[in-house]
Amino acid sequence: MREWDAYTECCANGGTGPLSKLYEDFGDLRDLEDDDFMDWWKDGGRLLFCEPEEQGVEFLPAAPVHHDDENRVLISVPVSGDLDRIVAEIRNTLGKQMRGRRDPDANASRAKYKVLGSPRLSLLEKQLRIYRLRDKYETTTKVNLAFESGIVKGDRDRINPDTVTAQISEYYTDACNIVENLVTGYFPDTSKALKNNDLFG
Repeated sequence: MREWDAYTECCANGGTGPLSKLYEDFGDLRDLEDDDFMDWWKDGGRLLFCEPEEQGVEFLPAAPVHHDDENRVLISVPVSGDLDRIVAEIRNTLGKQMRGRRDPDANASRAKYKVLGSPRLSLLEKQLRIYRLRDKYETTTKVNLAFESGIVKGDRDRINPDTVTAQISEYYTDACNIVENLVTGYFPDTSKALKNNDLFG
């Protein structure tokens, strides 16, 4: 997000503008160093990507005036009797009701910001390294970028320049798409960026 010019501009403007909603969640990231990431993550950043907590069992002192009959079931349980039998009866009856009401989208992520797939951090780091050299991307060879970024090390005579060029080009394209797709609220999205898919404008 620190590489996204539109977001850094929003930070410079005190969080105002078309990305103000995103700023409310992520804050001013301009001065956040790489070493500070874990502090930001622990201080609340991780909650942006977590699934919301499941609602637990609720014990009511009296019958409720209002009841969410779409998402919850009211059960009256005797306080005396065989506990194992009562639990078995609840499990049997409630299981049928829950299966009948099961939401087909129940397994879909409900996190505020969705993480797509299972990102490989090592790959994201390589993409970021190349993206940070974007000013040089068109003015030097991809092989030079590979060595300058530290992605490729060792003897230049031992590498296949075509393979390295293709890999660096892929890293750069994916990184560009990730940055441009930030506006959709999906991370990290390497698909071709759709400029009109703007959830925060």
